[in-house]
Amino acid sequence: MSQERFKLSFVTELPALGIVRYQISQRKDSSSNSLATVTYYHGDGPSSQSKFSVEKKESSEFSIDNSFLEAKFSGATGLLQSVTVKSTGETHRSEVSFHTYGARGGKERSGAYLFLPDGKAKPLSVGHPVIRVVGGPVVSEVSVFINHVQHVVRLYNSPGVDGKTVDMFNLVDIQNEVNLELAVKISTDVQNSEREFFTDLSGFQMIKHKVFDKLPIQANVYPLPAVAFIEDDKTRFSVLTAQSLGVASLKTGEIQVMLDRTLNQDDMRGLGQGVRDNKVTPNRFRLLFERRSTPPIKAKLSGFPSMFAHVAYLHLVHKIQKIPQKSSIEVPPLLSHSSFLSVPLPCDVHLLNLRSLQKSYDGDIKRGDDSALLLHRFGVDCGIPSSGLQCKDTQGKVKLRDLFNDALGVKEIQRTSLTLLHDKGPTSLDSDLTLSPMEIYSFKVKW
Repeated sequence: MSQERFKLSFVTELPALGIVRYQISQRKDSSSNSLATVTYYHGDGPSSQSKFSVEKKESSEFSIDNSFLEAKFSGATGLLQSVTVKSTGETHRSEVSFHTYGARGGKERSGAYLFLPDGKAKPLSVGHPVIRVVGGPVVSEVSVFINHVQHVVRLYNSPGVDGKTVDMFNLVDIQNEVNLELAVKISTDVQNSEREFFTDLSGFQMIKHKVFDKLPIQANVYPLPAVAFIEDDKTRFSVLTAQSLGVASLKTGEIQVMLDRTLNQDDMRGLGQGVRDNKVTPNRFRLLFERRSTPPIKAKLSGFPSMFAHVAYLHLVHKIQKIPQKSSIEVPPLLSHSSFLSVPLPCDVHLLNLRSLQKSYDGDIKRGDDSALLLHRFGVDCGIPSSGLQCKDTQGKVKLRDLFNDALGVKEIQRTSLTLLHDKGPTSLDSDLTLSPMEIYSFKVKW
């Protein structure tokens, strides 16, 4: 535990497309601050004196919680065992474990493009790792230090979306291994019939998959760009990922995500070498349990995330951007907060892109007077109620005049094709635009 570097956490609320300014200063009176408590299992903790309350405990089951969730962990391994949703009182099994695959022998072997394992996944030996539990009024987290992985599970005591999901972070290091593929498995009590599970296609739509025992393991693994979920008649379990990986549901109630792979040989698919340039790799996920109000339609080959899952995913991949400023640098006076939107967008409408368009002036490429605006309306599973969202559901209706702050001086908005090449004429700023689900709309905004 460092005695010189500390993490400061506080709850903030930012407007859409907004900027909020905070000043952090050191004061003698720290009565309004709270120090986290630190508990170690299987470790002695810091050797030097600390301002934090540090204690050592023996192996026993422990938990962390916030206003919405309670997560229980094994005292022996420090890995997640179950999650309780406080609003419903339901406790869901959610056992986290790590597994490895090797590379099979023979002429054709695993490489950069091929996944050809030597059999079923083998459990990664965890032993009795050092477990560090940090509890505070804003963030509580459990850190486990095992072979190849620094594993962290966090709960945020926030009234927003991040307070209703379990944050899982893995820092993977397999640089010194040969022909090893590492995966994390979350085993739940969700009874997904026939081992059916859903994954997204480039973050746009969800497709159903079914596991077939007659096929090899690699044939039942699919890309995971954004979201994967399994469900039964009452419960849906979703894994939201901040990075593209591979996913499978080889057994009922489980989701297995591939984290990293190192392979010593070329698979003869054009790269000309193995996968040996591994770095320490961060992976972040959000785990979400939701109750269904109506059973899913079994015959459907596609599905949709819930409204809450969509918003939680956006919070995961579009994080708050922190811009630190040294106190020694003089800057002009700034507003304490500002926003480019006069009214927040509806829950199911995402501002996909807003960028300046370039124009050619006498052979020089310069920024033009207009911008490209792309709006995407999500497809939502209406069988899962979404409560606790601060945004509104307007059934895809957006009033263009209310979209941007008056200070920006919007002169004209016109519909255009997705390629921005074919204009469809100006659109009245006072009109209500209704966006259809699963569609992307593009506009040119003249300032």
